[in-house]
Amino acid sequence: MDDTEGIRLLREALARADFTPGGLLRVIGRREQAREGDDALATLIELLYLGAGVNEADARRALAPLTLERAEAMGVVDGGVPLVEVVPTGRVLVVSDPERETRRADRVPGPGKASRTLTAVTPRDRVGRALDMGTGSGVQALLLAEHVDEVVATDVNPRALEFTAFNAALNGLTNVEVREGSLFEPVEGEQFDLVVSNPPYVVSPDTEVLFRDGGLPGDSFSEAVVRQAPALLHEGGFAQLMVSWVIATEEPVIGPPTGWFAGSGCDAIALHTTSSAPLEYATSWNSRLRFDPGAYGVALERWVAHYAREGIERIGSGVVILRRRTAVDNWLLPLAAPEPEHGAAAQLQRLFAAQDYLRANDDDALLEASFRPADDHVVELALRSGAVVAAQASLTGGLALSVPLDEAAAELLGKLGPGRALRDLGGEPEIPAIRRLVELGVAVPDPDAAIMDPR
Repeated sequence: MDDTEGIRLLREALARADFTPGGLLRVIGRREQAREGDDALATLIELLYLGAGVNEADARRALAPLTLERAEAMGVVDGGVPLVEVVPTGRVLVVSDPERETRRADRVPGPGKASRTLTAVTPRDRVGRALDMGTGSGVQALLLAEHVDEVVATDVNPRALEFTAFNAALNGLTNVEVREGSLFEPVEGEQFDLVVSNPPYVVSPDTEVLFRDGGLPGDSFSEAVVRQAPALLHEGGFAQLMVSWVIATEEPVIGPPTGWFAGSGCDAIALHTTSSAPLEYATSWNSRLRFDPGAYGVALERWVAHYAREGIERIGSGVVILRRRTAVDNWLLPLAAPEPEHGAAAQLQRLFAAQDYLRANDDDALLEASFRPADDHVVELALRSGAVVAAQASLTGGLALSVPLDEAAAELLGKLGPGRALRDLGGEPEIPAIRRLVELGVAVPDPDAAIMDPR
């Protein structure tokens, strides 16, 4: 896979065929009229995206100017049979092991649900240095390389680093460095402006699958990641970390991670995305075996039996977002956000700014301040016989956070606007209600108002 010229020719073939999200949608969804080159694109989709075998002559034509023989030597195909999977993600192409490859312990999967969540919550400001810990196929490193001067991608799996280096070359990126090692060991003593991690955080009884099994009991791998990450951050730097945790009986769903931040020197938002019963969780994380029903059933029985022995009745999953701020008053905001989508990163930045604002301004200051409804908010009303019986304000897209509104809060939200102090809006504004609206990013402080430094 280290044929630099061959990689360039593969990039040329994919670009010429329009092997992009739009191209795939056009051919698979038939959303537009067919156009010249779509025969090659259809072949490449079958071969490299859907993982189906194609006629060798068709493969040869579609891969040109890369010869079929060279593609075979690179490990991309074997005749008309694909050996890798290629997924266009945003503006980058991600090559990985095909989905049908279920037996390799060092299998490198392509972008999945967890990587899409991590992509959605990662800020895209221009910064100097970023770390992708547990890079896998390198999707996060590739996306970081578009707005970060220097990206370091680490993984304990040498094949993952091979794929990441291949993908960096395929996308013409020269600012991605790969390093082998466990957890943050390869970057010990270094600091970054941005850290992302989709590590083997699964609460698993197994140890052999490198992309999934961290090898530590229970949720201790996730805890280790959260506790070690702050030392890697410059002041003001952010970390986005995928985690799972065991939820004890009668414990809040976000309970365990709240104890992982003590003394971290970071403010944190803990997003709870899912909670799963043992069988549901085991089914999700063993789906790679679904092509082998016998092995699938054995794995599910082993996992469920393990959870029963350990007294694990429920498992939570989500994302921890850290901001390095050396202070005595670091804060934690737990939130439920089932499916973070595009726009989540901007909303999270708004929530960090909101926490700073609320901690810097007492109730009297809030009454003198002005606010406006966020541009991405909606108000939903439930009616019965024409009368409003319930209302809530929600953010559209992104985190899709929502807050219930009573009649007074709904009326207040409708009156907010730049230059209009709360005290002058009439009535007695309920400070707890406005604080909650600001905390969740539904109401935004007037940009002309002074925001004090919480430090």
